Amino acid sequence: TVAQAVADTPGVRKSPAPLVYAEELAPSAVNLRIYFWTDAEQAQVLAARHAVVTRVKHALDAAGIDIPYPHRVLLRKKQTVEP
Repeated sequence: TVAQAVADTPGVRKSPAPLVYAEELAPSAVNLRIYFWTDAEQAQVLAARHAVVTRVKHALDAAGIDIPYPHRVLLRKKQTVEP
């Protein structure tokens, strides 16, 4: 799961435990808000954030969850969509 992927990331503190919330059901995405705690040194914070994002992406891939690309249909003036 996403929460487990965050919890297992090196540099992420075990206490308090990471929190994962579904923040929004968007048209082509589920936006998550993830809270985790790490040591206060800036380099460690940046490294932990990078590791968390990478592990979450791998966890989603392993679960067969794709991140969809947004699709748009562009019409030029005087052009209609063909059936």
